[in-house]
Amino acid sequence: MNKIHFKFSITTPLWLVLVSLCLTGCLPRLPKSIETDKNIQYGEASGQAMLLDIYRPKQIQRKLPVIVWLYGGAWKMGSKDFCPIAFMATQQVAIVSINYRLDSVAPFPAQIYDCKGAVRWLRANADKHELDSDHIGV
Repeated sequence: MNKIHFKFSITTPLWLVLVSLCLTGCLPRLPKSIETDKNIQYGEASGQAMLLDIYRPKQIQRKLPVIVWLYGGAWKMGSKDFCPIAFMATQQVAIVSINYRLDSVAPFPAQIYDCKGAVRWLRANADKHELDSDHIGV
């Protein structure tokens, strides 16, 4: 079977890269058995709302253990909006993708404080979202 290889350079327009990824099936699609609660505010810092997304199965059998997804980007770039592990919510776990202040907004260790704040919020609001506050992993 022949494989298709794409070669991208720094000058390749972003829209072309995204279209190519969509056509090759490389962008994740969530299974229909997963529901998403988007842009839930877990706090406020530096004048901006701190937001998170919760991915969980539609059919919940018990309170869900939580996996917190921290996107990469060296604290300098990125967003919670792309969560490549969201599909794991099909396995009776909740996946939580959080935003935190970037280095350009607040110097390190502010990002760690934001992440800790999100975990505290998850523990405090676990019952409301059917989460197991004793089983939260980052």
